[in-house]
Amino acid sequence: MTSRIRVAKNIYGDNYEFVIWQKHSNGKCFAGKPIIFEETDEYGMAHQPTFSICYDDKKFIQDFFDELYRLGFRPTAEVEEPKAIKAIQYHLEDMRRLVFKEQES
Repeated sequence: MTSRIRVAKNIYGDNYEFVIWQKHSNGKCFAGKPIIFEETDEYGMAHQPTFSICYDDKKFIQDFFDELYRLGFRPTAEVEEPKAIKAIQYHLEDMRRLVFKEQES
């Protein structure tokens, strides 16, 4: 089974619209239905999940992030840079110091 998602800003309202599809191994395609909210006394994970996605369907999660990014959403916290990129930055700083030190002489 594969899942897909599309997100669009509603030009006539003040909301974002999400559409989710699933294609099963038998070739049939299904679209998600609107979510119905029920009153509850609690916040948290004590409830049944609103929806779940198979761990193997990483493309769906990536598509979800890509759709939000396309609409202008960005992470609120800085994502830690991989160590290799930091090492390259330090190397470039060292090279700049060497080059500019030689030019001053």
